[in-house]
Amino acid sequence: MKDFDFFRGFDFFRRDIDQMFEAARKLARPSLLAGSVWHPPVDVVETPNEVIVIMEIAGARKEDITVTLEGDALRISGTRCLPKDIDVTRLHRVELDFGEFERFLRLPGPLNGKKISAAYRDGFLKVVIPKDLSGKRSVEIREE
Repeated sequence: MKDFDFFRGFDFFRRDIDQMFEAARKLARPSLLAGSVWHPPVDVVETPNEVIVIMEIAGARKEDITVTLEGDALRISGTRCLPKDIDVTRLHRVELDFGEFERFLRLPGPLNGKKISAAYRDGFLKVVIPKDLSGKRSVEIREE
């Protein structure tokens, strides 16, 4: 007789709920709501010596992006405007976000905020924050 997995049904239920919320999120475009802020997708990668944050914000101008770091809290904000050469008469499909954006991320620390760098290329913002390795030290274990 095969063992019955009581919790397996919950995995399917959770997946269905996740899909429902994702569909609702796609329908409610934040950029269509006055005064709303949208949240660009980000990846956070940790290497032995640094933390790297990559944000996809194609179409934003470098001058319209702000990056600040306080301790282990990184805030990236800015504005992406609808291209001025497009005269909108009627919307048929809206999948892109425009207007103000912001992401607030807690990063693994400790970090060396004095050496943070950022570069914007081909629609991707790359923020590199070196780790603060000065506080780490090896401790010799002695035998008693």
